[in-house]
Amino acid sequence: MRRLTFYFTIVLFVFSTTVNAQSQYAKNITIESVKAHIDTLASESMKGRDTGSEGMEMAVQYISNIFNELELKSPFQDNYFQPFNLYKYKNGVSTIQNPSYLYFPSVYSGSKDVNDSIIIKPVFAGFGSPKDFENLDTKNKIITFIADDVKSALECINQNLKPNKPNYFIVALPSGKINFKDSEIQQLNSFIKLYVFDYYAQESMMDSIELQKFRNTYSVFTDLRINSDEDIRVFFITQNWLTALFGKDAKDLIRISKENQKSNKNLLNRITGFEIQLQIDFSPRLDTITTKNVVGYIEGSELKNEYVIVGAHYDHVGVNSDSTINYGADDNASGTGAVLELAKQFMQAKRDGVKFKRSILFVTFAAEEKGLFGSTVFNNNQPTQLGKIHLLINMDMIGRNNSNKEKYNNTIFVTGWKGGNKYKKIARQENRSNTNLRVDFTPGLKKRFTWKYSSDHYPFATKNIPVLVFFTGLHPDYHTPRDTPDKINYDKYHRIVKLIFETTWEVVNK
Repeated sequence: MRRLTFYFTIVLFVFSTTVNAQSQYAKNITIESVKAHIDTLASESMKGRDTGSEGMEMAVQYISNIFNELELKSPFQDNYFQPFNLYKYKNGVSTIQNPSYLYFPSVYSGSKDVNDSIIIKPVFAGFGSPKDFENLDTKNKIITFIADDVKSALECINQNLKPNKPNYFIVALPSGKINFKDSEIQQLNSFIKLYVFDYYAQESMMDSIELQKFRNTYSVFTDLRINSDEDIRVFFITQNWLTALFGKDAKDLIRISKENQKSNKNLLNRITGFEIQLQIDFSPRLDTITTKNVVGYIEGSELKNEYVIVGAHYDHVGVNSDSTINYGADDNASGTGAVLELAKQFMQAKRDGVKFKRSILFVTFAAEEKGLFGSTVFNNNQPTQLGKIHLLINMDMIGRNNSNKEKYNNTIFVTGWKGGNKYKKIARQENRSNTNLRVDFTPGLKKRFTWKYSSDHYPFATKNIPVLVFFTGLHPDYHTPRDTPDKINYDKYHRIVKLIFETTWEVVNK
C-alpha cells in the first residue's frame, strides 16, 4: 500500500510539474512578441512576399535566422530549406486600336519573337475559304476572317501564307459564354475560352507535372507560340468587334460572306476597313522560379519517430499593377508569426530540460497562394528520417474577425479532417482552462467545404494525415492592400497563439 502511494505521489508530481511548465511557457507568449513578427513580415520592405520575389526571399531569411537562433534541428543538410521549382510564362502585351476604339479585347499569338508597331488597314476575307480569297486585294493589309475555333483558323492561315515576310491576321471568334467547365477551355472554340487560356497561361505558376499537362492539353500552341517557320502574327477578337473594323456588325458580315460563296464576283471587295494601329510585344519565355519551404524541428523522446507539424504559409500575393502593396498581415503573417512564437517557447522548454514525447516539426510553406505548391512538395518529399506524421496543425489567417464584424471579436474557428476532429476536444479543454475564446467547432457546411480545399492542410488530407485547422474567417480586406498590421486584433490574436501552443503541447505529449 505504501509503495502504491509512493508511485502515485511521483506520477502526480511529474504531471503537476509538466502542467506548470506548460502554463509558464504559454504565459511567455505576449502581445509584443507576436506583434513583432507580423510587423516585420507585413512590412513595406517585404512588398507582399510574392512567390519568387525579393520580398519573399527576405521572409525566408527572416524565418531561417530565427530557426538558427533557436538552434532548431534541420532535416536537411546545411540549412532549413526545402527548395523546389515553379514555372511561369512571361510575355509582353499586344494591342489593336484605332481613333474611335482605343481598346479592342484581343489575344495575340505568333510564330516568332516580335516587338513592333504598325499602322495598317484590315481587309475582310469572309470565312477564309479559297472562294473568299479569289481576287481579294490583301497586299499590305491585315487579313480578317470569321472562324468557329482556333484550330480551324490556324489551318486557314497556313493555307494563305506569303513566304519570307510578316503575315498579319485578325481572327473573329464566337464570343462564347463565361460559364463553362475548366475542361472545356482546351477546345478554344470561343473568344472567352481563348482569353481564359491566355490569362491562365501567363498568370499562373505551374510545377513540372502541371507544366507538362498544360503543354499536352493545349497542343495547338507550343509554349504560347504558333508552330510555323513563317512569320505569323495573329490577333484573335470576338465577332462583336468586327463593327469597329468595318462599320458592319457580325450578322451583316456573315450574311455577305454566305452570299459571296454563291456569287460570280467577290462581294467582299465592297467592304472597306478602317485604319488601325497594332502594337506587338511578343517574346514568351518560360521563367523558372526557385522558392523554398523553411523547416526545423525539435526531437522527441519516447515517440520521437512520430511528429506533430506546426505549419503556416508565409507567402502572399505581392504588388498590384498600380504598385500598391498587398501586405498580407492576416494572410498569412499571422500564421507564420504563430509558428515562430511556438518554436521559441517549445525550444526554450527543451533547453530547460522539458522532454516531449513526440517530435515537433515547424514548417512555413511557400507558394500557397499559387496553388498549395509548398505543402504539396513537402507531402511528396517528406523527411522520412523523422518517421510518421501524427498530426498537422495548420494556421491560416488567425488575426482578424470574420467579415470584420464585432460579433466575432472573440471567435476562432477550429475544424479537422482525416482524424483531426478527435483533437478538437483538446483545444476545447485548453481553451476552457486558459484562453477563454469562443471556439467555433461547427462552421456551416459551405464554409467547411471551402476551407477543406483552400489552404495547406489539403495535400495532407489527401494522404489521410490528420489535420487540425485554426482560422478566424475571411474579411473585406482579404487580398487587398488594406490587410495591414494595424488591423490585427492583437488581444485576440495572442490568446489564439496561446491556445494553439497549449493544444500542441497536449498533442505532443498525449
